[in-house]
Amino acid sequence: MSSTGPTPHVVVVGAGMVAHRFVESLLSRAGDAWRVTVIGDEQRHPYDRVGLTSYFAGASVDDLSLDAGPLADERVTFLRGTRATRVDTADAVVLTDRGERIAYDRLVLATGSYAARLAVDGYDNDGCFVYRTLDDVEALEAFVNRRSAELGRPLVGTVIGGGLLGLEAAGALQGLGVDCTVVQSSDRLMSAQLDLPAGDALRR
Repeated sequence: MSSTGPTPHVVVVGAGMVAHRFVESLLSRAGDAWRVTVIGDEQRHPYDRVGLTSYFAGASVDDLSLDAGPLADERVTFLRGTRATRVDTADAVVLTDRGERIAYDRLVLATGSYAARLAVDGYDNDGCFVYRTLDDVEALEAFVNRRSAELGRPLVGTVIGGGLLGLEAAGALQGLGVDCTVVQSSDRLMSAQLDLPAGDALRR
């Protein structure tokens, strides 16, 4: 792909909520002044990650999906299941795991956060999960349902991290019938959001 045409080219790395909102805003304000390529490593259309826990309360993938309009616009190319592997700022090119070299006039990094994996043996064993994407929660639900049926009893689970997502993951596990323990490294739950008294109150 090339940015040598008359219309400047914006490349957005990431296809989450921020990327979706950026494209929506750019198209509404800039008219035909830009063309856009969005690179997303998931195969799915952008969805509401904040609402992941609602999946366990019966929300469907469609319920969580964001408006398809912005990325379906004729000014936008959406590369699903594609990972940006390198940004060459000297040549203003993004390289992908498909071997593409995508030239840009402007580059937007909207990759969001990634769930930290423990640097310990066994972190990738069967039954160990991170909690960030729809694929993650679908895999978690499938494992709990399969394993509890095999054992004929509820499972026991541990969530590493007592922040907002960790507590949401614990709530999701409890909703699946799992007896869950939360392990937190700091002196209180949700330490990034709450002071010590509030964290203590939440723990109780």
